[in-house]
Amino acid sequence: MQEVILNENKKRYLLLDEVGVPVVPVMKYLKYLDQTGKSNNTLKTYCYALKQYFTYLEERKIDYKEVGVKDLADFVGWLRNPFESGKVTPLQQMEAKRTEKSVNLIMTVENDMVDKLVRQVFRGGHSKYKGFLHHVNEGKPTNKNVLKLKESSACISA
Repeated sequence: MQEVILNENKKRYLLLDEVGVPVVPVMKYLKYLDQTGKSNNTLKTYCYALKQYFTYLEERKIDYKEVGVKDLADFVGWLRNPFESGKVTPLQQMEAKRTEKSVNLIMTVENDMVDKLVRQVFRGGHSKYKGFLHHVNEGKPTNKNVLKLKESSACISA
């Protein structure tokens, strides 16, 4: 991840691969977020989240356009793995590297980027039944978060 300082001290973030070349889908997504007025902290957080995602994809040699549900489920496991590697499995149960909230944030960012750049999920199917207002939503994209971890709702009292 590279911080870029533009004129007027504006900061932007760029994800670079292992050779130092910008990761184009992330660059496009961050540009979209910047143009929609997201804060610098949001851009930095999202860039970091996508760094985790593309590191995982690189380790597994998966193209981001070819990711399936199993890959996403494995990615959640990779994020929770204390060794942050699919090649190392602890013999004893260990504390997860990230909290459920952190994993959910990373998955939300990944899902949003893919939805904006790659996927076009449309409602409907091959059913003969069509609801009364079917024509209203026909052909409109829908957003679904495929994987989410349950976050604990415990409060910490001082």
